[in-house]
Amino acid sequence: MKKFVFILSLISLGLLSFILIFSYNKKIVEEEKYYTIPQIKSYIYEEDKQMEFTIYANTKRSLIEYQEQNSYTLHSKGNQYKINDIKITKEQDSEMGQETYYKYILEMPLLSILEEDIVLEQVHILIQNEEFRLDCLLGDLAIYKKNYTPLEFHDLYGNYSYIEGELHFIGLTIELDKSYQMLEEVKIIHCFSPISYIEKDILYDSQRTINEFPYPFINDTHASDPFPLTAKENYYYIPISYPYLHLITNVAILMKIDGSYFYISDFTYLANKISLKDYPKLRVEGEYQNA
Repeated sequence: MKKFVFILSLISLGLLSFILIFSYNKKIVEEEKYYTIPQIKSYIYEEDKQMEFTIYANTKRSLIEYQEQNSYTLHSKGNQYKINDIKITKEQDSEMGQETYYKYILEMPLLSILEEDIVLEQVHILIQNEEFRLDCLLGDLAIYKKNYTPLEFHDLYGNYSYIEGELHFIGLTIELDKSYQMLEEVKIIHCFSPISYIEKDILYDSQRTINEFPYPFINDTHASDPFPLTAKENYYYIPISYPYLHLITNVAILMKIDGSYFYISDFTYLANKISLKDYPKLRVEGEYQNA
């Protein structure tokens, strides 16, 4: 009899443990969380070109992907831009703690609200319907629509480094056409090159270490004299400084050379896979509310 009671107690304890663990895991899953990694995005305008943003969620079946029921609005400093044509795909991203996060990739047409360049700071996306409201920070966005000239170059790759444990784009190595004479400005929205620190005919590895930099990586002062393009092999290492840190992977860059603006269109400078777990400092949690 005592043996039977002991076995029954073990079974009951096991069932109770299972229920507690299941309830705990269920609670975690039911608490929906959304994150973004704020990025700097810039594009040369073309009529059919798409721009892309990513939202990370701890649920595989989020309401944000049901385009027919939702409204999608970009907003920045009081200005709003409703998105009517959007495509959403998803894939598994990474494990964080006891949760699996999924990457929701949102593709939409470039904004074409103006004939001039469009430059927006601290852009958010608002996704909502009758059941929920989600507001996420995307970062900075530029769409260049002026009649800039394509830059002539023969080789190009990005340089990157770990900044406080997170991988960031910190410069580019380029072989310019020898017809150019004086570089006056390099900019990616509000990021810029401290051009007095440009180096000639030095081919650094793609990945560098932060203690190699002789210039301030986070910096909002960028006035400097024009840089003479006199490298014998026409190679230049062009450093990039940030007024505040956002992620840069694929962007269009503007360069002012010999009094005119030229562009490099949509080149991938940081090709590593971007996962939410790799950017614990930079990531920002979205504001999610059930209706």
